[in-house]
Parts: sequence; structure tokens; C-alpha cells
Amino acid sequence: METMDYIIAWGVYLVCGISFSVISWKFLKRMLWRPLAYLIQSVLLAVIFTPWYVLPEEEIMAPAIIVFMLDLITIDVTTSIRALIPLLWQYYWVLLLRLS
Repeated sequence: METMDYIIAWGVYLVCGISFSVISWKFLKRMLWRPLAYLIQSVLLAVIFTPWYVLPEEEIMAPAIIVFMLDLITIDVTTSIRALIPLLWQYYWVLLLRLS
């Protein structure tokens, strides 16, 4: 992938992620109890915006949830776990910060 294509792809992903975050927040703050809406929004942000390396030997990054799912589908479970670790750390920190 060319450098400019990589930058454009991340730009499009960030714009879509921010749009999704704004729409989900407008929905959540009306439908749920406010502290629960904050918690769900925090988890959504962690899932959407946590990056991880596509391949261990390269410096190309992609959203960790996408890397996890594609590794799970195309390679095997043990390889996909490497992308799941940063997501679990993000969940841990989100829960720690939101519940304290």
C-alpha cells in the first residue's frame, strides 16, 4: 500500500468513526440512563479507535478489531489473539476510568 493511500484510508476511517460516535451518542443519551450511556460510549470509542499492527514485522497499523476479525477468518485463532490483547487493555482502562 502506498503511503498516500494509507493516509487517505485512515482519514476516511477517522471521519466515519467520529460520525458514528456522534450519532451513537445522540441515540444513547436519549435512550439510556446517563452513566450507562457514558460507559457504552467509552467502550464503543475503545473498539473503534484502538490501532494495532497488521503484521508483526511491519509498521502498518489498522483498527485492532479489524485486524482481529481478519486474522480470525483468514489465519487462525492463535494469531488473531495478538490483536485482541490491546482491545482487552482498552476495555480494562475504560472500565477502570468510568467506574471509578
